[in-house]
Amino acid sequence: MKPTSLLFIFLNLLCNQEIYALDEVCSVIRRTNVQVERELTGNGFHRKLHTSLVISTPVNLESCHVLVKEIIPSGAYCDPNELNFWKEFGGPSFFIPQFVNVEAPQQLSPKIQSYFFTIPKLIKPSVWHSNISGSRTYALSQGSREKLEERIAFPHPSIYLFCETEILDDACVPLAHLEPCPPSGVQQCDWIPINTFSTSDWVEARIPVGNADLIDTVLLTTTTVTFGATLLLLVSIVRNTQNPYLFNRKLYRLVNILILYENL
Repeated sequence: MKPTSLLFIFLNLLCNQEIYALDEVCSVIRRTNVQVERELTGNGFHRKLHTSLVISTPVNLESCHVLVKEIIPSGAYCDPNELNFWKEFGGPSFFIPQFVNVEAPQQLSPKIQSYFFTIPKLIKPSVWHSNISGSRTYALSQGSREKLEERIAFPHPSIYLFCETEILDDACVPLAHLEPCPPSGVQQCDWIPINTFSTSDWVEARIPVGNADLIDTVLLTTTTVTFGATLLLLVSIVRNTQNPYLFNRKLYRLVNILILYENL
């Protein structure tokens, strides 16, 4: 047999193998991709993390849910109580399987695995959109002598698809991941991982942490003002017990001064 014939047979077998392998790939995964865009809004310790998903697929997603699997880094928090509040006003369903201590500093806080469920909406043919916003993220860190800000990076989430109707072929079954079911996350469902891309690798926040060198000054000032205000209040009570109207006015002014000081 001529070498050219052997080469032709080899190329033919290789081509057939590639076509066979392509047919074995889950069609939903092969034809679906998600553009993930993230944004942090707000200042100081309280930020809102917004996630926008643009899903390009010829598959009809009317009966499908999208899972955004989020890893909140150490030092940042999603408060379940506040998420429940926003849920009543159209916020996403969510599931956080661990206790969240919003008072723990960065050095003592673990990473938080959280799951957000959303339903995609068709915005134009073969393009769907989902948006998760209003989930408030807290960031706390201990004061430092070397720096006045702490950098916290939020990596992009993993995106999964779950459909109540049978739109998945047999090739998708081995690729499914067991993840919490919508909307409560109590049970487990088979989710299909979806390819994602973004214009940035992560979202970064710089959180003010304060200057640890000033802690003695802050404690001394706070203690002095609190002691002085308490002493003034006691003197006012003793002097104005016979004139309740005048006493109430002075007490009202004193309380306002204390509130103003606490807000500084």
